[in-house]
Amino acid sequence: MALCSMCQERGEKWNLGNFICAFSSIDNFKNNWNCATIDAVRKLAINIENCKDHQKYAIINISEVTLRDKSIGLSLYFSWYKQSGTVDNMYILDRKKIPRIPTEEELLEIIKYFEIKKLSMIKK
Repeated sequence: MALCSMCQERGEKWNLGNFICAFSSIDNFKNNWNCATIDAVRKLAINIENCKDHQKYAIINISEVTLRDKSIGLSLYFSWYKQSGTVDNMYILDRKKIPRIPTEEELLEIIKYFEIKKLSMIKK
């Protein structure tokens, strides 16, 4: 079974039991359980204003995030169960395209963008 790069890094030994990587197959995205990439995006969202933790959903403005010099989309919307576990829905929203499930590469770029942004704010 193929795993995303962050699940591979974390390894199969994880203190909360077996996980299901969202990117291990096309069918597993909605059946994910504690996928490391998805968890990183969820943790990122908790630090952003538009996160509604009590309702367990977030909308992240990704309009400045690019991948190979192209915009990924306007925002990333997702909802989840508890602080760990399954992300029920995750879609990239854009004015010109229908909502779609993000790729691992897009999520890694979003994580990287906000980590760099956070570091630059700390240095100021």
